[in-house]
Amino acid sequence: MGADIEAEMHIRAWALTEKAIISHFEKIDQQRRAYLQQCCTELGMEPMLAQDVAMIAYTNFLGMQQLYPKPSLETAKRLGELSFNKFVKEL
Repeated sequence: MGADIEAEMHIRAWALTEKAIISHFEKIDQQRRAYLQQCCTELGMEPMLAQDVAMIAYTNFLGMQQLYPKPSLETAKRLGELSFNKFVKEL
């Protein structure tokens, strides 16, 4: 999985100078957020909350990729669970 994330980071960096790539990332990002939103909805969240939680989770994922030194997998999971659990407990 690490190589896939590294590849995505390089492609996202490339998109900063190649505007043609941006439309592809818009589609990919929308699909990923829609999937996360669907998962949250299936957990019982209201649609707007599910959309917001999906955005938080996805931006958390993207942001973790940008940190140096890279957080460990355990740290990334712990932080993701910390933010997600706040919303799940409200259900």
